[in-house]
Amino acid sequence: MKRLIAFIVATVFIATAYADGLEPNRDPAEIIRRTVERARQRANDPNEIVHLYDKRTKVESLNAEGAVTKRKIKLYEVTVRGGIPESRLVAIEGRNLTAKQIAKEDEKLKRRKRAFMKADKDGKELSPRTFVPEDMARRYDVVYLREERRHGRATHVLQYKPKATPPSARNLVERVANELSGTLWIDAEDYELAEIDVGLVDRVKLWGGFLGVLDGFTYSLQRQRSPEGIWHNDAAEAYINARGLFKRLRFRMMEKMSNFRRAPSLLSGQ
Repeated sequence: MKRLIAFIVATVFIATAYADGLEPNRDPAEIIRRTVERARQRANDPNEIVHLYDKRTKVESLNAEGAVTKRKIKLYEVTVRGGIPESRLVAIEGRNLTAKQIAKEDEKLKRRKRAFMKADKDGKELSPRTFVPEDMARRYDVVYLREERRHGRATHVLQYKPKATPPSARNLVERVANELSGTLWIDAEDYELAEIDVGLVDRVKLWGGFLGVLDGFTYSLQRQRSPEGIWHNDAAEAYINARGLFKRLRFRMMEKMSNFRRAPSLLSGQ
C-alpha cells in the first residue's frame, strides 16, 4: 500500500496543464514546473542538512459498518535527505524490534533506496530519483482554483483530474493513477507541496474483476515548514475498500509525525 501511496504523491506532483488568460504566477503549468524544479534541486544538493523525525503509524481493519476489528501500531524513525524521506521501523506495538527484525528492515530499506535510483541515458551511472517522475506529466488536467493562507503562508490551490483519454497503463499502480483526482496546495514562496487530497474517480478491476476490485481509495497528506525552512510530512491518512478473490478488505491507515530534529553531524556529514 505504501508503494502505491508514494507513487500517487509522485504522479500528482508533476501533473501539468495550460490555462489561457491566467497571470504567470497563477498558471498551473508554471506552478507545477517550479515545484518539480524545487524537488530536483533539493534531491541533488549535497550541502542540504539531514533531518530526522518520528512517525507513528496506526493501521486499522474495518468491518462493513466501519467498526475497527483489528489494529496495529508501528513506530518509525524517518531520515530526510534532499527532501526524500527514508523510514526505518523501530518498534511494533510498543516493543523494540529483535535483531532478526532489524536485519529484515535494513534489507527493506536498501530495496527502497534502490527504487529511488535511476540510470542515466547510457545506463551506466545512477542518480537519485525524486518524487517527480517526468514521464507522468501527461496523466492529469490541472486548473487553478484560488490562493489561500495556510499556517500564515500563501498557497496556490490546484485541482486535478484524469485526462479524457488517459495514457496506457502498464501495471496496476498506473491503472489506479489513471482514476485519481483531487486537490493540491503548493506553497507560493517555496514551491513545496503543503497539502494534498486524493480520491478514486472510478473503481479499478483486477484481471477484469476476476481477482478483485478496488472500490474506494482516499489519501490526504499535510506537510509543515520548520523554522529552518525545511519541509517535512506532518500527518497523513489513507482509506482503502477493495474486494479480493475470497473476501472484502477495508482498512484505514493514519500517520502522525513528531520530534522533527536535525540529524547528528556524523549522519548529516556536516
